[in-house]
Amino acid sequence: MIETRLIVDANNHLGEGPLWDVKEQRLYWIDSTAAEISSCRADGSDIRRYFVPRHIGSMALRERGGAVVALANGLHFYDFEAQTVKFIADPESDDPDTRFNDGKVDRRALPPPELAPAVETVEGEGTPWAQPTPEIESLMEAVLARSVSMRRSCLARS
Repeated sequence: MIETRLIVDANNHLGEGPLWDVKEQRLYWIDSTAAEISSCRADGSDIRRYFVPRHIGSMALRERGGAVVALANGLHFYDFEAQTVKFIADPESDDPDTRFNDGKVDRRALPPPELAPAVETVEGEGTPWAQPTPEIESLMEAVLARSVSMRRSCLARS
């Protein structure tokens, strides 16, 4: 049985989408409603916080650095150093009441036709995936457990 313990008390509004970066040896996660991306080392040290201009639904790291983020107004490239976005596409630009929510990278999936130009732009991107160690899985579970706990306490107060 894997022991789960709190490593980072992130106090996220809606923390989700834990993502392990093999190359940097960092855990990334998003705070969807706060429009933030956070990261830390496996031991919880060196916590970094990055800001995005809109609610964020998911992200995928890029081999060339940065990320592809799904924001409320479409897909964007994200530069962690400059904390800036560069628009790629918005497949539902005709419906302002929808936004991206949760997503993962899957090179086997075929994109919808409206994203074909964006897929050509992003072709060949992605971080090498490796099975996380039990420690990393525990860290991911702790981030999510804290978010669920925070969400429940907020709901109980409302």
